[in-house]
Amino acid sequence: MQITNILIWQTNKTLRNFELEENKVNVITGDSGKGKSSILSIIDYCLLSSSSDGISKTNVDNFVNWYGIRFNLNGKYHTICRKATHYEEDDFVYFDKNGEIPETPINNLKKNVLKEHLNYEFGINSSLKIPYGGRFIQQGSKISYRYFIPHCFIDQTTLTSSEHLYSKISDLKTRERIDRTFDMALGSEHAETMIMRTRLEELQRNLARIEYKQSASKDSYVNFENEIESLYDRAYHLGLARSNNQEPTVGDKLDHLKTIISYKDINEIPEINERIRLEKEYFTLNKELSDINDYIETSTEYKKFLKENQDSLLIAKYLDDNYNNIIYTENIYSIVKSLLNQSLEIKKAIAQKGKNSLISKTHEKKKEIESKISLLSKKLSLLSNENITPSALYRFIGELSSEVKRVDVIPKHDYTESIESITSKIDELEGKVKDNNIFKEYTLSLLNDKIKQTLSRMPLKGFEDATPIVNKGKKTLDLVNKNQVEKMIDIGSASNYMYVHVAYFLALHELVRERNVRWVPRFLVIDQPSTPYFSTGGRKTDDFASLDAALNEINSFIEKMKSHGGFQIILLEHIEESYWLEREMENFKLVDNELRGDYGLIHFN
Repeated sequence: MQITNILIWQTNKTLRNFELEENKVNVITGDSGKGKSSILSIIDYCLLSSSSDGISKTNVDNFVNWYGIRFNLNGKYHTICRKATHYEEDDFVYFDKNGEIPETPINNLKKNVLKEHLNYEFGINSSLKIPYGGRFIQQGSKISYRYFIPHCFIDQTTLTSSEHLYSKISDLKTRERIDRTFDMALGSEHAETMIMRTRLEELQRNLARIEYKQSASKDSYVNFENEIESLYDRAYHLGLARSNNQEPTVGDKLDHLKTIISYKDINEIPEINERIRLEKEYFTLNKELSDINDYIETSTEYKKFLKENQDSLLIAKYLDDNYNNIIYTENIYSIVKSLLNQSLEIKKAIAQKGKNSLISKTHEKKKEIESKISLLSKKLSLLSNENITPSALYRFIGELSSEVKRVDVIPKHDYTESIESITSKIDELEGKVKDNNIFKEYTLSLLNDKIKQTLSRMPLKGFEDATPIVNKGKKTLDLVNKNQVEKMIDIGSASNYMYVHVAYFLALHELVRERNVRWVPRFLVIDQPSTPYFSTGGRKTDDFASLDAALNEINSFIEKMKSHGGFQIILLEHIEESYWLEREMENFKLVDNELRGDYGLIHFN
């Protein structure tokens, strides 16, 4: 897209027609206060900007009925006209698809229809969507040609700004548009990769949704939940179900009820057998405990008996101790010795203690059996306490069989196959996205190289050998100088900042044209690059000669772009026509006349 005419229908019915040439530096120059800075905003306004900021109300808009531009897009000429901003805003514009300039414009097309047409002409279709949303732009919203317009304007304030490269960057919506489409503008993101990223986002959201469904999916029992719960409770009280620490699900309960009716004999039911087994074991252990208690009691009485016998044998010890004082026959002495030995054995039996004693081991066995009995009691307590007859069980099982058949079960859906399919697609797309991210980094390095080449011909004062680095996130240009990083805000003079902005945008458009990016227009409006070289009183400063480097670069850029389909620069300036004529800048062209004295953007004959 290049602009051929800037049109202003004044309130006195006269048309101001500023004719521009394609593939040239079109200079609109003149004194301050003549309205030339409004040109940038007029172009943006006619390209359907929602804002008219920058069009002077006092010097321009109050004297205008209509604004318009005529432009060449893809070899076809079109004309767009909009009412002056002091008129009530409406949704209509004037549009002529053949580029005719009307005597007086009349609204004939809705703005949203024209935007769709321009999107089509710029190669932007409905499938191009924002893959990542923000505060002002929703994820999945359609991309518009308007998102690429900021790459075509450098207003006077921005040109010498120390904080940002782009105009209106303080408008967060504008900033988001630049951020979301920056890679598209550089040609490192194209229709295929944008669609791919959008598709990847959709798949990832879809996968998360299906994985949630998979985790939450369960059998549906179509209003039979209460009946299943009731039947299971009855089965439990009949001893046909066990109590667990964790409450079984409705599905688990239904499965258990189905298992019960599958048995042909109640003795096959594990819960019935389990109770019988536990009761039998409980009885056996109680019998064993009773025997042990009897033994312990008998052992105690036996020791008491031995103690009594030991006392009766004390006479034998006396006779033995007084052997020399008593006359024994041989038979009597043998009897005394025998009684004495019996007394010693009884003493040993009474004195036997410790872990190895029989009675100690018996007590340990008793504790072990008591522990088992306690555990069995707990298990039995979890089972039904009701005494149920076999006939009652058979009646319940018969009823249960009939009731279970009535339950209508809608089985849970298994999403495994869908999850695997989507995951496979995500893996494939993520691989392609990763490759594209590498290409983006490469593109940014190319942009930095082009900026460096441009700055080598108009070097920054104090940073002549520095390497420029575009800060993609902040949209600033930093420098690496003598192994130190200099932030854009620290680069210094207004002249340096003008150089930075001109170098950045020329490098960007060179890369765009080399890659033939359709959605970025082929023009750039630069508002007063000579500003740093005029004093506050409007006089030229001693550093005015530094402007030559920037203007020569602009002139050379137009020549270079002729081999890439051409490019147009609209320069809003203070300098006289003689300035570029003396320096033989062959691609510079004066638009209309210099705006000086009584002659301005708005002019009444």
